[in-house]
Amino acid sequence: MNAVASSEELTSAGAHRTTVLHLSDVHATAGAQLYGTIDGITRMLAASDYARNAGVAPDAIVISGDLIERGNEAAYPAVRDALLELESAWGVPVLTVLGN
Repeated sequence: MNAVASSEELTSAGAHRTTVLHLSDVHATAGAQLYGTIDGITRMLAASDYARNAGVAPDAIVISGDLIERGNEAAYPAVRDALLELESAWGVPVLTVLGN
Protein backbone atom coordinates (compact mmCIF):
# COMPACT_ATOMS: atom_id res chain seq x y z
CA MET A 1 0.00 0.00 0.00
CA ASN A 2 1.27 3.44 -0.95
CA ALA A 3 1.66 5.80 2.04
CA VAL A 4 1.04 8.88 -0.12
CA ALA A 5 -2.30 9.14 -1.89
CA SER A 6 -2.31 10.31 -5.48
CA SER A 7 -4.46 13.28 -6.45
CA GLU A 8 -6.77 10.85 -8.27
CA GLU A 9 -7.24 8.85 -5.07
CA LEU A 10 -7.98 12.00 -3.09
CA THR A 11 -10.53 13.36 -5.52
CA SER A 12 -12.20 9.98 -6.05
CA ALA A 13 -12.54 9.66 -2.28
CA GLY A 14 -14.54 12.91 -2.24
CA ALA A 15 -11.81 15.17 -0.88
CA HIS A 16 -11.52 18.62 -2.43
CA ARG A 17 -8.28 19.51 -4.15
CA THR A 18 -7.40 23.20 -3.68
CA THR A 19 -5.86 25.01 -6.62
CA VAL A 20 -3.94 28.25 -6.07
CA LEU A 21 -2.78 30.46 -8.91
CA HIS A 22 0.48 31.96 -7.63
CA LEU A 23 1.89 35.04 -9.35
CA SER A 24 4.97 36.81 -8.07
CA ASP A 25 6.92 40.05 -8.18
CA VAL A 26 4.77 42.42 -10.20
CA HIS A 27 7.26 45.31 -9.75
CA ALA A 28 4.69 47.85 -10.96
CA THR A 29 5.93 51.32 -11.83
CA ALA A 30 4.25 54.68 -12.30
CA GLY A 31 4.93 56.83 -15.32
CA ALA A 32 7.57 54.65 -16.99
CA GLN A 33 8.13 50.99 -17.64
CA LEU A 34 10.56 48.95 -15.55
CA TYR A 35 13.96 48.97 -17.27
CA GLY A 36 12.28 50.89 -20.07
CA THR A 37 10.47 47.81 -21.42
CA ILE A 38 8.49 45.98 -18.73
CA ASP A 39 4.95 46.80 -17.61
CA GLY A 40 4.52 44.67 -14.50
CA ILE A 41 0.75 45.00 -14.30
CA THR A 42 0.27 44.06 -17.95
CA ARG A 43 2.52 41.02 -17.43
CA MET A 44 0.57 39.97 -14.34
CA LEU A 45 -2.72 40.18 -16.24
CA ALA A 46 -1.18 38.32 -19.20
CA ALA A 47 -0.08 35.51 -16.87
CA SER A 48 -3.63 35.36 -15.54
CA ASP A 49 -4.99 35.13 -19.09
CA TYR A 50 -2.50 32.37 -19.88
CA ALA A 51 -3.63 30.38 -16.84
CA ARG A 52 -7.29 30.80 -17.83
CA ASN A 53 -6.58 29.70 -21.41
CA ALA A 54 -4.69 26.67 -20.05
CA GLY A 55 -7.80 25.61 -18.13
CA VAL A 56 -6.59 26.48 -14.64
CA ALA A 57 -9.50 26.89 -12.22
CA PRO A 58 -8.09 28.36 -9.02
CA ASP A 59 -9.83 28.52 -5.68
CA ALA A 60 -7.67 31.55 -4.84
CA ILE A 61 -5.02 33.74 -6.41
CA VAL A 62 -1.91 34.63 -4.40
CA ILE A 63 0.35 37.47 -5.49
CA SER A 64 3.64 37.42 -3.61
CA GLY A 65 6.87 39.37 -3.63
CA ASP A 66 7.28 42.98 -4.64
CA LEU A 67 4.05 44.59 -5.84
CA ILE A 68 5.76 47.81 -6.85
CA GLU A 69 9.29 48.69 -7.87
CA ARG A 70 11.21 50.60 -5.22
CA GLY A 71 10.30 54.29 -5.18
CA ASN A 72 7.10 53.90 -7.20
CA GLU A 73 4.50 54.40 -4.48
CA ALA A 74 2.29 56.14 -7.05
CA ALA A 75 1.81 52.72 -8.70
CA TYR A 76 -0.23 51.35 -5.77
CA PRO A 77 -3.62 52.59 -7.07
CA ALA A 78 -3.03 50.85 -10.42
CA VAL A 79 -1.98 47.66 -8.61
CA ARG A 80 -5.12 47.82 -6.47
CA ASP A 81 -7.28 48.23 -9.57
CA ALA A 82 -5.56 45.28 -11.29
CA LEU A 83 -6.03 43.05 -8.23
CA LEU A 84 -9.71 43.98 -8.08
CA GLU A 85 -9.96 43.20 -11.81
CA LEU A 86 -8.43 39.75 -11.20
CA GLU A 87 -10.82 39.09 -8.32
CA SER A 88 -13.81 40.08 -10.42
CA ALA A 89 -12.70 38.17 -13.52
CA TRP A 90 -11.98 34.92 -11.67
CA GLY A 91 -14.59 35.18 -8.92
CA VAL A 92 -12.10 34.01 -6.29
CA PRO A 93 -10.21 35.79 -3.50
CA VAL A 94 -6.97 37.53 -4.47
CA LEU A 95 -4.47 37.60 -1.63
CA THR A 96 -1.16 39.44 -1.41
CA VAL A 97 1.94 38.35 0.47
CA LEU A 98 4.44 41.18 0.37
CA GLY A 99 8.22 40.98 0.34
CA ASN A 100 10.72 38.32 -0.64
